Amino acid sequence: MKTVRYSASGGRVVAAIKVSPKRDGSYELRLWEKETNELVEPFPCRGNFLNNDDDEWPLPRPNADNDGRALQVLVALSMPPDVRAATVSLVLTQDGEEIGRDGKDVPEGVEDHQLSLWVQLRKGA
Repeated sequence: MKTVRYSASGGRVVAAIKVSPKRDGSYELRLWEKETNELVEPFPCRGNFLNNDDDEWPLPRPNADNDGRALQVLVALSMPPDVRAATVSLVLTQDGEEIGRDGKDVPEGVEDHQLSLWVQLRKGA
């Protein structure tokens, strides 16, 4: 699992789910409490890539409480067989700057694809 460091005294951390180029699909973003099977409220957050709504989700405050928590995004894409590959990314920003990213490529010719991305949050940027 990739570790992303953030500033506990900085602005709110925001998680964004992106697919490039744009493809039909949906996702569920989960924020797991440190070392438990409990989800942090108000997660999970859900969205899709079919509309113009942004796919950005602010994490809870205070920032220090997110230390050790894990973000997981589950993505399902439906792609025509003749389109080129796509990249799905979980992008974390703080104070307008990117602080971390994880991503996976969906190969060309795959019509339906599910994937999962995980990032652990650590204070100390």
